[in-house]
Amino acid sequence: MNLDEHRHAVDTAGGTVSYYDVGPHGGRTALFVHGVGTNALLWRGVIARLAGEVRCVALDLPLHGHTPAAADQDFSLHGLAKVLADFCAALGLTGIDLVANDTGGAVAQVFAVGRPDLLTSFTLTNCDTHDNLPPEAFKPAVEAAAKGQFAVTGPALASMPAVGRKAALGPGYQSADLPSSELVRAFLKPVMGTVKRGPAVRKAAGVAQGRRSARSRSSPSSAN
Repeated sequence: MNLDEHRHAVDTAGGTVSYYDVGPHGGRTALFVHGVGTNALLWRGVIARLAGEVRCVALDLPLHGHTPAAADQDFSLHGLAKVLADFCAALGLTGIDLVANDTGGAVAQVFAVGRPDLLTSFTLTNCDTHDNLPPEAFKPAVEAAAKGQFAVTGPALASMPAVGRKAALGPGYQSADLPSSELVRAFLKPVMGTVKRGPAVRKAAGVAQGRRSARSRSSPSSAN
């Protein structure tokens, strides 16, 4: 399946969001949420299997994939949960089967608490939780990002798949040769492909640490 044929963008209350939309409309909708350092492509295999039965919507969170980050982007869990709420409002999504992974799982938990009225079901794969944020193995990467170190090393990780696979993405996969070089580039280039991304990556480290900014102290329900 060529997902690029199913890529769309929608203007939400918080900015433009890029997403894949595959499968029949009018029935159930599965909404997929990725974690830090990946994007909607994470769900390509699941979408390929389900798209004949349900509508599959997978968004790119800000700074990831094709969704830009605003200069004042709120990368806290509550801020990104509001991105989900704004996205659902823009597309008119209700009765959602919500599926989330990694840090996206933590974001989805906050969203689910704020907007349970939008959900039909909620599925979490391996993900961060309130007492495991960030996971121990991910703490060094989060600390490096918070210190701005990825502004220097990020472009190399994004342009050299073998390095990016080992240093950034590989620990999350069972096989040492995964993800593919093409996927490493697709995941990392939008996040840290240039030095200019450094400040945004530093701010984004806050979501992996569970930080809540002053801008996000209202419930995600305020998006409605």
